[in-house]
Formats: sequence, structure tokens, C-alpha cells
Amino acid sequence: FVTGFHPVQVPQSTGLVTYDNSKGDNDLMCSNEVSGNQTTTILNNGTKLQFKHLMTRLTFTMQCAPGQTYPERIAGILIGGVRTYASLNLATGAAYYTIPGTVYVGHPDGYYVPASDKDKLVLDAIIPPGAPISVDVITVNDNVTPVTFSVLNSLTTSGGAVGKQYVVN
Repeated sequence: FVTGFHPVQVPQSTGLVTYDNSKGDNDLMCSNEVSGNQTTTILNNGTKLQFKHLMTRLTFTMQCAPGQTYPERIAGILIGGVRTYASLNLATGAAYYTIPGTVYVGHPDGYYVPASDKDKLVLDAIIPPGAPISVDVITVNDNVTPVTFSVLNSLTTSGGAVGKQYVVN
């Protein structure tokens, strides 16, 4: 019997695989179980590994309103209420999410300045589904002091569905 999972991790003796997702960048996946024997190998029995995503992807697009400029430098997004550790049961394919915390997704250059309504900043976060979350945009003012702005239409949903992507503008 073979089950596939991603990212690669050494399973515990209990059959659990654990992941740290405190950076919001691990897409946890698990496949169906396939089997074979000497006469009907896994490659020849017609069964293929089919992976399913066990996380939710949030894509944040930040852009100035038409005709506006934005004076702040955007450093990133802070997502609160995210369960930052996951355990995958290889026998059942079930994922369990624990340890609530925050995930910070930052611009790779440290900050971004949207100079006009033509500029866009796109940041992705991969989080477990099912928990209410809060979203803050982190900016840096001219004194290089962090300032937190709450997004007016913050996600207070159930955190999304397994294997889905949501776009927040």
C-alpha cells in the first residue's frame, strides 16, 4: 500500500506527519491509497495517485482607488486566528490543525509603494480552512514606524474551504 503526501516529511511511528505553517507557505496535500502485488503492480493495476489540497489559498491584491495615490509603504499582510501547525494522518488522509497564531506574509523587498491605480501588490497565503480569521495590512510610514490598518471588509468567514483559492481585493 502506498499513500503520497506533500511536502516531504518523515512520518512519526503513529502514522502522523506534522507541519509548521507559521509562514503561510506550506500547501499540504495527500493522495488516495494505491496497492499492488507481484502479479499486479501499482504501475499496472490502473490506479493512479490523485492528490488533494488540504489547505486554503488567500490571494490579496492591493491597489489604489482610480485617480488616487497611496502615501504609505506596504510591508505585508498579517493574518490572525490561523492555526499554524498541521498533522496529517496517513492512514485516513485526515488533517488536524492546531496552535492558533498569526501568519505574516511580506513583500520580498521589505515594502512596496503603490504609486498609482495602475500598480498592484499581490501576496499569497496558504492557511488551514475552517477558522475565523482577521486580516491587517501592515504599512511603514515616513518615520519607518509600523502602523497597522484593519481591512474594512476583513474576512470573518469560516476561513474558506479545503483546496479552494479566494481573492481579496
